[in-house]
This record gives sequence, structure tokens and C-alpha cells, in this order.
Amino acid sequence: MGLTMLLYHPLTDVNHCMYRLLNLTLHIEGDIQFEKLRVVDFYYLFPHLLNEIKPWPTDIKKFKKFLPSNKKSFEHISNKKKVFFELNSIQKQAIAILVSKDLINIDKIKNGVVSLNKEKLPEAIYNELGKDSFSKSDCFSILTDALINSNWNGKNGLKLKTGLLEYRYD
Repeated sequence: MGLTMLLYHPLTDVNHCMYRLLNLTLHIEGDIQFEKLRVVDFYYLFPHLLNEIKPWPTDIKKFKKFLPSNKKSFEHISNKKKVFFELNSIQKQAIAILVSKDLINIDKIKNGVVSLNKEKLPEAIYNELGKDSFSKSDCFSILTDALINSNWNGKNGLKLKTGLLEYRYD
């Protein structure tokens, strides 16, 4: 009889993705482009990869001191662009479920903008998100305060610096 090993990673878990997207949108002021939310969600999953954003954007320089330590993560990602691409289908599923529950505005998402209907968020979920220790961390502030507000497009934008998305035609 052989041994069977079960592997779990939140990367492939649509429920975990919904949790992350709700947590992020709850802490971000206003609406956010879905494309940008996808990038922020990627770094939510892999915060150690924030150190690979090169060069670090000057408009958010003050956050650089809060980057996670350079300790090697147990996760080795040889092709982060591929992982980011694979995450896209999970993120789209999560958004579709949140839209079906009326937690994300359907009219805005059709235009590529994510808008959380905060007033429709069940109190139990709101309370659970409020207990999340990661959302109180410096790393989470990098995601919700720095990356969200950093220059996004063009040759000096975050799209280029992360290496996750095409930026040439901005």
C-alpha cells in the first residue's frame, strides 16, 4: 500500500480567493480595477514576492521598509507569471460568485471595476474579516495602501515593475 499525500494551497481554492478579495476590497477605499486587484491578490498569496518588485516604485518608497524579510519562503515559484495566469480563472470564479451574492456590483464589474457592496456584506463575514491578523500587518498595508495607490501604467508603472502584466500598450 502506497502513501498518499494531500497537498493544499490557497492558490486553487475559490473560497479562499473570495475571502481574500473581500478582505482586500473591504480595506481599500473606493472602487478598484479588477486587473489591479488581481495583482494585489497575487501578492496577498505570495507576500515574499513583494521583494521582487524592481525597482521599488518611488511614489511608495516609504513602504519599502515594511517589506517582508528576505528569508527564503518554503514556496519556490520558478515562473510567477505562469502562476499569476493560472490564478486568473480562480479569481474570475470568485468574482462571479460574489456578484451572484450581490456583494460585488454587477454593473461596475462589467466595466472591469470591482466595487464592494459593503452594506450587503453579512455581519458574520464582516466580523470574521475584522479578526484577520494579516489585515493588521505591515505587509497588508503595503497591499492596500501602497500598491493600490501606486502609479499603475506605462514604463514606470507597477505593471512593468511586477512583471505580471503587459504594460507596453498603456
